[in-house]
Amino acid sequence: MTAPRRHRLNRIDNCIDHGKRCRRLAASLVLVPSALWLVGFALFITLLPRPPVTALAGDCVAVASGVHDRLITAIEVYADRADIFVSGAHEGTNHIERDDMRARAPKWFDQHVSFGQMARNTRENGIEISAWAQQRTCRVLVLVSDDAHLPRVHLALRRAGYAGPAASHAVARVFDDQHPWTERLLLAARAWSRFAVALAWDW
Repeated sequence: MTAPRRHRLNRIDNCIDHGKRCRRLAASLVLVPSALWLVGFALFITLLPRPPVTALAGDCVAVASGVHDRLITAIEVYADRADIFVSGAHEGTNHIERDDMRARAPKWFDQHVSFGQMARNTRENGIEISAWAQQRTCRVLVLVSDDAHLPRVHLALRRAGYAGPAASHAVARVFDDQHPWTERLLLAARAWSRFAVALAWDW
């Protein structure tokens, strides 16, 4: 075999070896993050809070966004028990619905329920709730939201500087039986992905 031909064959072998290494690297870049995502997803689902049977012990209650069922739960469960703050109140609840809630006990409502209008996302919910809770000097803060949303609310609250005790009151479960299992799985996967991104980057 002549030297030029041997050189060409060596170059071909090098290219094949290089291609195999690139494919292995590409596979690892896909498989390793996917495996980590799946492990994290399983832990996330396992650790999601369940809706409590009774009211939690707390003197302050913060609702993460004005979604109707979250606000209704906070008022029905914690009326006469705690001060209630609704962060991002513009989301999900209109003035008519708020007036209906107020009509049940207007004096108590005016004295113990307040609304924050500034928050547009979970990060801003954390900032808004932290400022309110620290101003009220809460002993125990109860956060009210959907189970899959609560981990991000807690994270946002801590990053906003709140260091006091905070409990979770889940209003609804992402794996509620009323939804098809495919929809439940997608909702949980989306919630975990958003939480993972929030953990890695401060929004």
